[in-house]
Parts: sequence; structure tokens; C-alpha cells
Amino acid sequence: MSSRLQLILIATVLCAAGLGHAIYKSRVYGFPFLPGAKDAVWVVQAQVKFKRAAAASQALLSKPVLGEYSILNASQTGRGFVAFEDEVDGRRVVGWRSDKTPEDVRLYYRIDLAASPTSRPVVPAGDLATEHFVLEGAERGAVDELASECGDPGERDAFVEALAKRLGADTPAGAAALLLAAKPGVQRKINVARAVLSSAGIPARAALGIYLVDGHRGRKPVPALLVEHGDGWRVLHSRSSKKDAPPLLLWTVGTPLLDVEGGQSSAVTFSVQRTVRAVAKVAALRESGGGGFMSKYSLYSLPLAHQNAFKLLLLVPIGAFIVVVLRNVVGLPSTGTFLPVLLALSFRDTHLLPGITIFVVVVGIGLAIRGWLSRLNLLLVPRISAVVVVVILIMLSLTILAVRTNMLDPNSVTLFPTIIVAWTIERLSVLWEESGPREVAIRGSGMLIVAIVAYLVMSNTLVEHLSFTFPELILLVLAGILFVGQYNGYRLSELRRFEPLVTSAADSGAGRKSE
Repeated sequence: MSSRLQLILIATVLCAAGLGHAIYKSRVYGFPFLPGAKDAVWVVQAQVKFKRAAAASQALLSKPVLGEYSILNASQTGRGFVAFEDEVDGRRVVGWRSDKTPEDVRLYYRIDLAASPTSRPVVPAGDLATEHFVLEGAERGAVDELASECGDPGERDAFVEALAKRLGADTPAGAAALLLAAKPGVQRKINVARAVLSSAGIPARAALGIYLVDGHRGRKPVPALLVEHGDGWRVLHSRSSKKDAPPLLLWTVGTPLLDVEGGQSSAVTFSVQRTVRAVAKVAALRESGGGGFMSKYSLYSLPLAHQNAFKLLLLVPIGAFIVVVLRNVVGLPSTGTFLPVLLALSFRDTHLLPGITIFVVVVGIGLAIRGWLSRLNLLLVPRISAVVVVVILIMLSLTILAVRTNMLDPNSVTLFPTIIVAWTIERLSVLWEESGPREVAIRGSGMLIVAIVAYLVMSNTLVEHLSFTFPELILLVLAGILFVGQYNGYRLSELRRFEPLVTSAADSGAGRKSE
């Protein structure tokens, strides 16, 4: 297999792996490919209240049934209580336990929710058999009549839509009016719906949920109904016939919402608040809470200080690719292979114009002093060490000058990479001795141009976002570097060398035509 074919195969694998994993993260966790996108986050807080009936007490609150949402953060508090999570009779619960129960108890459970990019139908736990609920007396006939008004039960979607429309109407008519006349509340509508669906042989389950409406405070859970729909379950509630119905978060299905031992007069209320957060932040929280292999070994599982360090480190391959393209394809001369990348990183801290100013001033003064040091016939290591000391003294002087004159930000001077500048001065000094000042000017200007281009690319908001949010895309950069690495054709800067040949060829061709 030729080296060219091997390169194509390796690059294809790298690109497929990088793009595949990035698309997976976007689809599963919701990471955005564009920065600045916002996403809605619902903050739901449950408050459990009861009065002491015994010295020791325990409260168990069912966790929400999540189908279209995922939990980003969760916390539970209770003064004098120990919080825990458990699974009781197949249902997931959060609990509080205390050996010395206060007179009036207030317990809180808070969750931050975001819509899940891979939402699945809600499937209630437990027995999925049909729950038969039949109204008594003369209402049985009305149930059968309402079922006939809704159409053929075999066409389940149309049947459920018709039932929801009749029960959710502002002014019910026909059999629905008869069944809802005595008790037109939400619970009555749910009971009627269960009876009609049971008579039609359609499985349904009772549930409790919370309307996600911004600003709701102290609200009690509302009854809802789960209807078998395809391979999942569809939520049917009193507002399902209205287009502006708010989303409903199911909290429990066929199981108790709250169990309290050692207390009395227990109740649970809910408060809802809507906030907006960056989509990347929401996706990071969702990924870090995934519990799988990818979440455990994700960048977002690292401490914040390490994350900030990798934000800069992941930009280095981008700068390296810029250097490779400008040197191998464009043919721009520069000093050092990756000095321009490090210089571009320093420009991110100092900003571009102050950074260029500091670089030119420090390197110019350093070259002059390095020329004087060369007359002392120092060895390499002592000479470089002396240059480092000189550079520090120069930067110290610039810092004091910046403070006194307000011409530069003092932080921009102190953040400038001293070792990089010292090594650059040494390289340019050696080049001066070997090739003269003209070559130093060409190489130094080329290095500065490469650093400026790399800075402009690396400081781009989209590049910063993609490099940290999708670090696997660095594999595409590696593939690009491998491809450019095999380029051995003419560089763009060399075309000027052959311009006279092209001009003479064109002139000779014109002369032959005239003859």
C-alpha cells in the first residue's frame, strides 16, 4: 500500500471518528454547533409540609416521571432532617429522615429541568394492564354514548382527540355535558375519560403532574391520564384540547406522591420558574449527569481550573495547522516552528495591538543587547540566561512606564511570555550573524504575520466554542495537517520567482503569432 493511500485511509478514519462523535454529542446531549444559543430551563421546587405526630418521622416524595425532560441539577434540604434517595416498590423517591422532628416541618426538593434532545414516550412503571373505571347508575349509558360519539376505538389517535375535545370544551355538549354537569372539575373529567377509555378497551393510567408555567407558586399537583399510544404512552389532561396548553411534567403514575410516617396534615405544593441559560452550559450539565462512560471521561467532569487550562491548550492544534498552511503552502518565512503559535496565545492575553507593540520593542532592544553580549564570547547557556534576565528587566521597565503614562495595560506586559521572547531574540541574533539584518527582518516579519493570522483564527468565537465543546474535531485538524504534510508542490510565494518566465513565454508566443 502506497504512502498516499495510507494517508487517505488514516485521514478518512480520523474525520469519520471526529465528526461522528461530534454529531453524537449534539444529538444525544444537545451540544450546539453555534455559540450563543439559549435554552429554557425550568426550576421546579416541591415543598413538603406536615406537623409532628411522633418523635421520629420520615417523608418519601416520588421523583418526577421524566420523558421529554432531563434533570440538570437536583437538591433536597430540610432543617434537622437527613436527606437520601431510594427506590421503594419500584418507584424512585427522595426522602428525609429525623429522630427529633420539629413541630412544623418544611422540606424542599428542587430540580432544574431542560428539554431532552432524545425525548422518548413516557412509560409508567408497574403493571401496564387496563385500569377499569366504571361510573355507576344511569351514567353508564352516557359513557357508552360518549364513546360512540368519539368514533371507532380502532382508530385510537382520532378517538382520543375527539374525547379530549369534548371533555376539554368550554361548554360541553351531549353525553359529555350530562356526565360533567354535577362535578365539572378536573378530577371529574379524568374519571369520565378513564371510564370511556375503559369501555373502548384502551389502556389508561391515572397520574399527577405539574404545569410548567413561569411564576406559579404554591400549586398543588393536577390529575392527568396516560393513554397507551403506539409503543409509549400519551398524556391526556384537561387542557389537551387547547393549542396554548402549557407543558405538563408528570410527577407520579399509579403510585403515591407523598408518604409520611410520624406526621399528620401532610401536603405537598410546587413552585415553577423559567430561566434561560446557554445551550452549551445546559448540554454540559446534561452530559455530566449522564452517568455513562462518556460523562465520566468528559472535559466537563474536570475541575473548573483544568477546564480553563484546556480551553487554551485545545487552541494550539488550530494554531499549528495555520503555521503548517502558511509555511508549506503559502511559503511565508518565519523563525521557529511553533513560536508563532505561542506568540498568538500571548496575544490573547495582551490583545493584538499592545502585544505587537511589546513584542517589537522588547525584541528590538533585546537584539541590540544580544549583539553587545556576543562580543563577550559567552557560551550558549550563559548567553541565553543573560538574555532572559535582560528581557525581564525590559518588561519591568515597560510595566512601570505603562503605570505612569497609562499608555498600556500593566497586565498585558506582565502576561507576555518571557522565555518565548528570550528564545526568539537568541534565534534572530544567530540568524543576524549568519545571514545579515535583511534576513532577520524577513523572518521576524514573517513570524509576526503568522502569529497575527493564528491569533485572529484562534480568538474567533466559533473556533473557541467548537474546540472546547467538540474537542474530537481536533482529529479533523490532524487529518488536515497530514494532508498538507505531503504537499511538495510550488508554494504561493514562489510564483513570483517564475513570473519573468511566464512573461517571456507570453511575449514569445505573441511574437510568433505576429510573424
